[in-house]
Amino acid sequence: GALDLAAIAALPDEALLAALMQVNGVGVKVADCVMLFAYARYRRAPVDVWIRRVIDQVYGGASPFAGYGAYAGIYQQYLFVRMRDGDVSV
Repeated sequence: GALDLAAIAALPDEALLAALMQVNGVGVKVADCVMLFAYARYRRAPVDVWIRRVIDQVYGGASPFAGYGAYAGIYQQYLFVRMRDGDVSV
C-alpha cells in the first residue's frame, strides 16, 4: 500500500497518528517524531530512551508533557539535549 503524506496532513492528531502507524514497522515513537518534525505538531512529545530516563530520573516516572500543551514537543527536545549532554538536573 501507499500512504499519501500530503493528504493526511490535514487529519487531527489522533487520526494522523493512526494513519502513520499503518505503515509496517512504524510505532508510536516514530509516528510521534514524524508528527513533530514533519507536520509541526508541537503537542507530540516522542519518548525514546533519553526521554524515558528524564521521566524516570527527574519526574519520578510521571510524564511532564501534558502540562506543556501546545509546546510539549519543544520542551521534549530541550529535555532530550540536556539529558543526552549529561545535565540530568534538567
